[in-house]
Amino acid sequence: MWEESSLVNTGLMFKALQKFPLSIPLIDRLRDISQQTLITTGVFDRNTGIPISKLIHKELSNSELVLFP
Repeated sequence: MWEESSLVNTGLMFKALQKFPLSIPLIDRLRDISQQTLITTGVFDRNTGIPISKLIHKELSNSELVLFP
């Protein structure tokens, strides 16, 4: 079993996205992607996490979701 990462989310990406929001939210653009896509997420991932990965998987028509323990 892998040990939990000691990396820290500083929030810099969140702050940048808040300061310069996209004209079209990324989640709304996922429906336009038809390329086969592999989505990987660790079960201990605090930055994205399983709920967001499942939402992305749902919106991508040709995707596979793999969760790492």
